[in-house]
Amino acid sequence: INGPGGRLEPGESALECAIRETREELHVTPTGVEAAGELRFQFTDGYALHGYVFTATDCTGEPEQTDEAIPQWTPLDKIPFAQMWADDELWFPHMLSGRRFDGCWLVDDGALLGYSLDVAPPQRPAFGRAGPSGERSSSTDPACSSKSATFPASRPDLRSSACSKPACATRISR
Repeated sequence: INGPGGRLEPGESALECAIRETREELHVTPTGVEAAGELRFQFTDGYALHGYVFTATDCTGEPEQTDEAIPQWTPLDKIPFAQMWADDELWFPHMLSGRRFDGCWLVDDGALLGYSLDVAPPQRPAFGRAGPSGERSSSTDPACSSKSATFPASRPDLRSSACSKPACATRISR
């Protein structure tokens, strides 16, 4: 289970790509689209991937099943993380709470070996939490502001450009 996404076309921004891929995969146009985070994956076979995560407040059209996606609605307290990529459970709650994040993930044959996740304070209201007057709110627990790296020190060869962002590289080098 995952969200729409794909590769950037020549000359296309990450935002334009996210909107295009959502149209192609779900036949809807997202609205109120905002950047939520970045994900960098380093695979032990040398492959590296840099992804961008966006949120949308709504969409135009009705989601449709396509060859690439089967639309599914899930209550926020029942997100099926066991059926998703292992990293999703680590960054997804931050996205829902309105915190921007930047993660680096070390992966071997689908298994998450280590990660670094930097999380900023909330930038927007949380999804699914309404206050007494209907406004959205989120926790500001300082313990959730960052997570430290758990990259294996025995594999310095895997500290590649996929995780070369200064804040991330500092954490990985432990």
